[in-house]
Amino acid sequence: MEFAPKLVSIKNKVNSTSLLATGLERGSIKIWNVDTGEMVYNLSDHQYSVTGLTFASKGEPLLISCSEDKTMKVWDLGDDGNMTVTIKGHNDPIHSLALSPSDPTMLASVGVRKAVYLWRLPYKRSYQKLRQLRGHHNDVVSCSWSPDGALLATASHDTTVIIWDPFSAEQILVLGHLFPMPSPIYAGGSNGAWVKSVCFSKDGTKIATVCEDNKLRMWKPWDDEASILETSLPKEGYQCRISPDGCVIAVGKQDGSVTMIKDIDSGINSLLHLSRLAVRRCIDQTILNSIALPRSIKEYLAYRTAL
Repeated sequence: MEFAPKLVSIKNKVNSTSLLATGLERGSIKIWNVDTGEMVYNLSDHQYSVTGLTFASKGEPLLISCSEDKTMKVWDLGDDGNMTVTIKGHNDPIHSLALSPSDPTMLASVGVRKAVYLWRLPYKRSYQKLRQLRGHHNDVVSCSWSPDGALLATASHDTTVIIWDPFSAEQILVLGHLFPMPSPIYAGGSNGAWVKSVCFSKDGTKIATVCEDNKLRMWKPWDDEASILETSLPKEGYQCRISPDGCVIAVGKQDGSVTMIKDIDSGINSLLHLSRLAVRRCIDQTILNSIALPRSIKEYLAYRTAL
């Protein structure tokens, strides 16, 4: 395979074939057969750089892309890669997007000028903008869902990561990367602590971030001590991902290199947390509010408090 991708996304199986998607600076998307190395599709419709790619985890074999051309597009890989709909609503370039792992019709997108939007994609040919999440003071560049779909994390150049309840638009936590927390005016400019990427671990107990200050941070915000583990990087990180077993963090850099860092703080999850994950995969916040449960249990299931 010969290409110069801006980003990549991988899908385990589409019609029994493992696929790799690469987004390019000139706006095209190439779909590759991982087993053979052959290019399956060359998707062309974006006008500028492709900045985000995500495969639908359930249902039809769909790929969703976002671009600096202010649009997102849905591609049907089961229909020769045809583009089914262009999603419009951003007024500026889009930096990243992510589908909820618990609800394949729920899409988050983030971009320039503090933009954080939630969308509903009930069908591959239609879409609905649900709401805008307001709270950042600078460009938003990365987003990640918790594994149960109950929380959305967004990383911004304003030095923070905000953990949202996507159903109520409420801010649950703010993870600051510069202390003391800067004023909105300073956060909105060049502050030396732009957060570049955020991701949840597969078990939902940790959040990894990389920042302009050349540090990888591993947050455990729901621990009793709310610990933060910092690791210095030889070069500025651009993207980060946690392995499925939670033991390794991969940090991608703008020069194309990738650093693998072992997470020495991996451990066994509590039964309480595993129960919360199982419940929230099936019940969103709207339904949870209507169920007759003790307040303390509701607040725990909503990630507001610890039991």
